[in-house]
Amino acid sequence: MSERLKTILILEVEFDAEATDPEGLAFALDRLLETALSTPGILDDYGNPKFGEFLVAETPGEALRRFILYDHHADDLATTQVFATYAEAADAANLLDNVIVIPLWEPLTRPCHAPSTIVPTATLKSAEDLPRQTLVGIVSCIQARLYLDMDGNGREFWNPGKEWSCCDVSQDVQELLHRHGLVPGDEVPVATEAPTS
Repeated sequence: MSERLKTILILEVEFDAEATDPEGLAFALDRLLETALSTPGILDDYGNPKFGEFLVAETPGEALRRFILYDHHADDLATTQVFATYAEAADAANLLDNVIVIPLWEPLTRPCHAPSTIVPTATLKSAEDLPRQTLVGIVSCIQARLYLDMDGNGREFWNPGKEWSCCDVSQDVQELLHRHGLVPGDEVPVATEAPTS
């Protein structure tokens, strides 16, 4: 049997920032590749290589990619379970109706004194302009950062008493908002100001 090797391929994508974001594209490419690979014999001439998941290469800071299930009819999470791989989440989603898989990034904890890698965007998006799926992903990421914990056996669980550093969480939230264009690059006037009393 011939030797099996691993490689990393880089794919450059130009996209409309008002329609999606890098994580959304990675998720879409996972599904596209899954669909293509379901064609019998499509890669027989290439030795039937096994593909991993698409990951965003320039995500600020290191992160763990996980997945949640979202019920778009109930407008809520389908389950509180967090999946380690897209394949696991897709298998679970296939057992339910009206459910989609949403990628979730959980930044790894870093020292509080670590310098920020944030480069503010030139324009500031409004949260109202983001697709609902993206908003769910942002909230789910913050929820996981605050409450998703792991016991001594490596089992993940939701822990209301999870310990975390305010500094680390603040930096992680800033990086999360930056990935979605929600960090201002300069002073930006507020569109509507609260009435003065």
